[in-house]
Amino acid sequence: MSLTKLQQKLKQKEKERKKEAGKGSATSKEALDKIAKDSVAHICSLCRQAFPVNATVSILEQHVTSKHSGEAAEKLFPEIVDMRAAPQVKSKKDAKSGGAHCAADGKARQCVEIP
Repeated sequence: MSLTKLQQKLKQKEKERKKEAGKGSATSKEALDKIAKDSVAHICSLCRQAFPVNATVSILEQHVTSKHSGEAAEKLFPEIVDMRAAPQVKSKKDAKSGGAHCAADGKARQCVEIP
């Protein structure tokens, strides 16, 4: 059975779409490697608890004080020194609101300035 020219074109376009969909998808080897690397960016050297890449210094310090009192944060998380030295980046939400967090309270809105 032979295909008409229209059917051939449609089949070729479908093949190209499938090929393009495979590029940069979450199932590609590079994407899976990046996900695996980013998912356990910070690991406590004492208890081996993993923290995500977006964990802040305060979260890591809170872990140290609550789980390993008496230990130095720098000893358990060597990367914390670099994290402290790096400038803190405000989130897009904080940049839009100017650092204020507002909560709807009936008709009135209460805004609290966060330092």
